[in-house]
Amino acid sequence: MTVQLNENCNLNCAYCMATKGANKFMSLADLNFLKEFILTNEIGFLKITGGEPTLHPHFIEFINWLTKNNIEFLIFSNLATNIRFSDLLTVPNQYSCSVLVNISEKDRLTQLQRLIRDENIKVLKSKGIEVNVSCTIFSEEFKENLLNALACAINYNSKILRISVANPRCDGSNVFLTVSNYYAIVKEVLNIISNLQGVKLVWDCVLPPCLFPQGLYNELAQNIEIGKKCLPRLSINYDLSLTHCYVITKCEIQKTLRDFEDMNLLNDYIIEQYEIINKKYKTFAECKSCKMELECLACFGLRSIINGGYLGEFARRYPL
Repeated sequence: MTVQLNENCNLNCAYCMATKGANKFMSLADLNFLKEFILTNEIGFLKITGGEPTLHPHFIEFINWLTKNNIEFLIFSNLATNIRFSDLLTVPNQYSCSVLVNISEKDRLTQLQRLIRDENIKVLKSKGIEVNVSCTIFSEEFKENLLNALACAINYNSKILRISVANPRCDGSNVFLTVSNYYAIVKEVLNIISNLQGVKLVWDCVLPPCLFPQGLYNELAQNIEIGKKCLPRLSINYDLSLTHCYVITKCEIQKTLRDFEDMNLLNDYIIEQYEIINKKYKTFAECKSCKMELECLACFGLRSIINGGYLGEFARRYPL
């Protein structure tokens, strides 16, 4: 289960949906409701996102609450904030807790912010929290940023470098991601395989093999951990609204977390909504005649990304 603590950020990255300076936080009442839901349903692992989640006023308190209750976590962060990670409790050795630090633009941070990030990484490691690196590819000029992210992963002794591809936007900005550019990304990723120095590459979302020349997908799969099937992943937004993933945030799911007490019922509801949306929106023209469309390895969200735009908005503007 993924939890979005807030929707604002200290940075203003071109590819990100988070808004710099926006005052959108999970309220204390909603955070307490979330805690009760987690305990009642014996949830043992959380992914924690924002915006920049360390900006939430109760971030340290919430992470320490997770540690006290033996709940493992993965935090998505740029680690460039003046948060007091020294106030975190030390994570017991038997639990797997980590931070995935986003290093997608070589020159995004100021020198001071890079120093803050590096110091935060040292403190997190001293608390028994593993630090891995994430690189979001969002423009055709991605090679230098990707190599910088790998260098940082090696420097931080990270186990994982996670690669993801940003969503193009319906307003006409950041729409570089075409099938040919996807090929270029995959080929460049394959080029750096020999220089990983022990770092494991993980691709964030599944890839549709039908988009690739024969052999390229298989070559990728042999060297990088990639998904085989996109399954519904429950995400709780900062206002307790629900979504499958960021790609379909704009698709209407009417109920919120407060409408459920049982995790099984909630999961059934999300799967039901996912299947409805998946059948409704087919954003590749090629997919309409494909006999395997419903069994495709890639989710409809990824198909919409490659075709351009967030799924809900794109489908309404440009119906097939």
